[in-house]
Amino acid sequence: MVTTFPWQVSVHVAGVALDTSIIPVPLEVTHGRSSGGTQPDAPVCSFLFDGPEPPGQEGDEVTVADWGSPRFYGRIVSVEAFEFGGQIVRWQVRAVGGQARLGVTPVLLTRPAESDVARVQAIATAAGVIINVAGTPGVTLAADAIDRSALAALHQVCESSAGLIWQSRDGALWYGAADHREPEPVAVVPAGAILDGVKWRRDLDAIVNHVTVKWGPEGAQTQNTHRDDASITRWGLRHVDITTLCADQVNADQLALMVLARRKNPFWTMPGIVLPMDAMTAVDRESVQSLEVGTGVLLPIGLQPDRTPAPVAAWTVEGWQEQWDESGHTLVLAVTDRARSSAAGLRTWETAALGTWADWAAGSWLDQLVEVA
Repeated sequence: MVTTFPWQVSVHVAGVALDTSIIPVPLEVTHGRSSGGTQPDAPVCSFLFDGPEPPGQEGDEVTVADWGSPRFYGRIVSVEAFEFGGQIVRWQVRAVGGQARLGVTPVLLTRPAESDVARVQAIATAAGVIINVAGTPGVTLAADAIDRSALAALHQVCESSAGLIWQSRDGALWYGAADHREPEPVAVVPAGAILDGVKWRRDLDAIVNHVTVKWGPEGAQTQNTHRDDASITRWGLRHVDITTLCADQVNADQLALMVLARRKNPFWTMPGIVLPMDAMTAVDRESVQSLEVGTGVLLPIGLQPDRTPAPVAAWTVEGWQEQWDESGHTLVLAVTDRARSSAAGLRTWETAALGTWADWAAGSWLDQLVEVA
């Protein structure tokens, strides 16, 4: 017997609601990123459809909602047919969010020295899209001749600004500047909705104690190196190169020192939080489904390892994977602790930059940035 979706899930293709009774599970949606080390990917949706005719063609718009909450917005990129007994009986559909199109949209621009937000808006205009901005302008970028895809150009800005590019559940594109995560978390993931078995992880892979940072226009960049000797002695040399488009050494050094401050020692991460959506109350389900990439959340988890990265349980949503299958609707939430959130990388520098590196090494600014910020 084929299991179909609960009645509250709706799937539309080209504006037409599909008959969920002939959509066998599973339906899968991924959104954002799984950790804090990369830029968010375009949302992806995959589902099956029974019958001799496909539910849509490449390029058709696809939307998914659950209890009326938008879960996916994108377009079909592939359709696969399954044959049985000489007939086509089933289709596999894969749709991707509009963010992916920026990866194949070329942009040719010559830009002056300007803020990260101004650069993002110029790239968006050239690509023919609207990008909403969260936060305020941060670093000043060097003048640049841009000749690459829109997404590559945007990611290059993010490498210099500690910002993020992502697509929201309703299909809107967003740029989060370095300070866009400053507001205190207001959402709470209900404790009763979190399955037992929460995992914590700490390893050496994330340690950085030796940074070479480059700044200035492409082809004429200058570099500088920063190190943390105590961390090198304890953990061995762990080097990274950071290439930025920062217009000056001050901004570039700030980014490099922030990396050292936040990553010189191992720290706890949480790989994912499993939430059984069908077991929640309507209020809790609505609260979880309203989360977006970048939302600050409080996780009321009583048991934590020693010196966790978020002693006040303040985390930031990075993305999620959700699936509807025979067992129901399950969402795995990816979070990072706000103290080391990459998007907040420059937000305390107006104050912290007044201190010398000796102050940092002594632990005054360091402790504030790593454990309190």
